[in-house]
Amino acid sequence: MLKKRIGFLLAFSLLAGCSNNNAGKNQMENAAELDAIPHHDEARNAEFNRDNRNTGFVRYKEEDLRRINKPSGINREEAAQSVSSLILQNGGYDEVAVLVTDREVLIGYKKQDKLSQERAADMAIKTARSAVPAFYRIYATDDPTMMNDIESLHNSKTNHNIRSSVDRIIDEMEHGGTNK
Repeated sequence: MLKKRIGFLLAFSLLAGCSNNNAGKNQMENAAELDAIPHHDEARNAEFNRDNRNTGFVRYKEEDLRRINKPSGINREEAAQSVSSLILQNGGYDEVAVLVTDREVLIGYKKQDKLSQERAADMAIKTARSAVPAFYRIYATDDPTMMNDIESLHNSKTNHNIRSSVDRIIDEMEHGGTNK
């Protein structure tokens, strides 16, 4: 009786092992099929994004980027909207003004009394840091006049004085606000 059980277990384990080899073979074939699909497939990406509205998806290989030749970078207006929205979602802020340039993020905010000045600046800076590339310099202030100055930069119609205006505002923020 014991020999029959051992024989049965041995035969069963051999069959189970063989079936795993087929599963492994199928996985290898599936992986090969996936590699054959172009990584940047507009239809595939669009279908994925349509079905999964909570995420965004693209898949590229290096040669795809060379072929597409699409400039990289961030949309500064979307980055400013994201930073201001995220800061307000933290709580403790009544109003936030954000300007994103090619290398800086300027944040002016009106905080609520329950939030200390140091904590408000720290939260605003850390929130912006999470939303923009690491090389950006981030400046924050609770000076209400600076919020208006930041907004006036966005409303400026001429580009030739914007850099000097940004530098002037940064200098004022460094002497009266917080930066990191």
